[in-house]
Amino acid sequence: QIAAQIREQILSGKLKSGDSVKSMRLLAIENNVSVITTKKAYQILVDEKLLTAFMGKGYFVTDFAKEMSVEYHLRNIENNLSGAVCSAKAINL
Repeated sequence: QIAAQIREQILSGKLKSGDSVKSMRLLAIENNVSVITTKKAYQILVDEKLLTAFMGKGYFVTDFAKEMSVEYHLRNIENNLSGAVCSAKAINL
């Protein structure tokens, strides 16, 4: 769930390339989970190339995340347009 929440923030553009994310300890406290759980969530996002880790500095959103964000928005636009076309067809427009 933590990885999904951060992924959504990145793909929606709330977190941008180069932005830092919260420390594992702070995120663990806020979500009432162990640091191990937050570490696993961050590792998932590193594996997906959405975050990168810098020793002693923390985790940061990657440049690759920007490309994924554009793709995410294009998919949303496509889905919305498809819905609009279906609605128009339903009323013979």
